[in-house]
Amino acid sequence: MAGLNLNSTTHFNQWIGINALNIKPSSAAAVALRPAFATRAGLLTSDLVLVGVVALRANVDLDGIAAVKDLAKLATADAYGVITSNCVAFAIQYSLVDLQIQMENATASMIFKTKDENFVAKCTLLGTTLAAVITANPVTALEYFTAAQLTAAAATIPTFTGKLGVFQAAQADVRSAKREFSGTWMPRMKAHIVFMTKMLPGAITTGFPGYVGAFELLLKLVNAGKRDQGLKPIVLDGATGNPFALVASFEPTNYPATVKPKLGKSDGSGDFRLMKMKVGLWRIKFSVPGFVTQYIMVQVTARNVVSITVRMVAV
Repeated sequence: MAGLNLNSTTHFNQWIGINALNIKPSSAAAVALRPAFATRAGLLTSDLVLVGVVALRANVDLDGIAAVKDLAKLATADAYGVITSNCVAFAIQYSLVDLQIQMENATASMIFKTKDENFVAKCTLLGTTLAAVITANPVTALEYFTAAQLTAAAATIPTFTGKLGVFQAAQADVRSAKREFSGTWMPRMKAHIVFMTKMLPGAITTGFPGYVGAFELLLKLVNAGKRDQGLKPIVLDGATGNPFALVASFEPTNYPATVKPKLGKSDGSGDFRLMKMKVGLWRIKFSVPGFVTQYIMVQVTARNVVSITVRMVAV
């Protein structure tokens, strides 16, 4: 899973750069010249520590945890794959065509490719099917595979489920951090930057043009927003604070007609993809079954991703 996207990363780097400029000894007089500016610079520094923790969570490398999980999954798939392979030979020997087809579609590689969330159920079903074959053919089947092999294969499943649980917990934390970064910290940190930018004209610009020039250079976001423009909302249950997996949706009601109507749907984690939109003021409808439909006006500006948090109320 990728960490913070390009837009978030470039903004984060901007905040780091502006803070680094502010805390330089050579910038002390410029920052302290206007008390309100100095106070806001201090808030930027303290908030940067907090958002830095969120950014670290969002950018956690899950490859190592995923690899451990996949190794456990492979061990289970291989254990069952040995048995299903031998069961194919058994089915051929005794002309059990349906069983042969079923086992040929349950090779180790095919088992491994099963989605994580369906993997245990698939292995359990295979175990039940193979055990039934032994029960129906207690003598002839034992030359090909045994109940002990099935027991040994089943014994590998808990290791996989444990590793999967660790991976899923880490994955959920990454997603939660990304939502927190875009929904809470992006608007808060942007407000700090806008406030300080608006305080530059006048005494600070006149007295410390070098500082102001350096500050303004940092306002130019490298690579940010070249393609990203539109809306990326966060939709939460107002009572629990949890996102809605697969059931939440949003759509503009006053947008120009397009070949494919614009509709955003939440994924299995409750997240939404960016909806690319033209510059303008759009009326957005947010819907979740069992919750009051909400309509929110959203202003989309050039090369900017609008991130809003919508809290739904149950009917």
